[in-house]
Amino acid sequence: MAKLLVGILIFFSCASPNKDKPQENAEKDVQENQFLNFIDQFRKKKVIKINDVNRYTKSSFTEERISSIESLELLIESDGLYAVMYKVNCKAGGECQGYYISTFDKKGEHITSTEIGETVSDSEGGKYFEYQKISSKELIITHELEDYSDESDSNTLTKSQVLVNADGTVTIKDNI
Repeated sequence: MAKLLVGILIFFSCASPNKDKPQENAEKDVQENQFLNFIDQFRKKKVIKINDVNRYTKSSFTEERISSIESLELLIESDGLYAVMYKVNCKAGGECQGYYISTFDKKGEHITSTEIGETVSDSEGGKYFEYQKISSKELIITHELEDYSDESDSNTLTKSQVLVNADGTVTIKDNI
């Protein structure tokens, strides 16, 4: 009878729905550590693997079109929110970059990615992008349009305000 009781206890302990919890927790810990390593790259301003950016931002950059991605700023790391800024260098002739902000919640879940500017130039002219960090949640961006075919040598400047909102969304106010 004692053997039957021990057998029943072993059966129920093996059939317990919580037996996978330690493995699930370990997997979550690994994923969280990988995400924090991804975020850490924005403190060091370095080249980031295209696959890592795609994985965390749900983007679809390809090595056929993109030469590299560079971290620029860790804008926010507080209040359960992360916001990072990066530059995507394309393989097109001349100068070609896109500038993005991506936001994540405290668990590393992607909230949004927004292209906030670009730099493109060739022999005809160009569009140039600069930014100034006002605070962790605010940037002022400047776009300059140059047309080399225009003999008046006039450039067009526009300024915009970029805000990272408390919910992780990004708002761009043009022509400030």
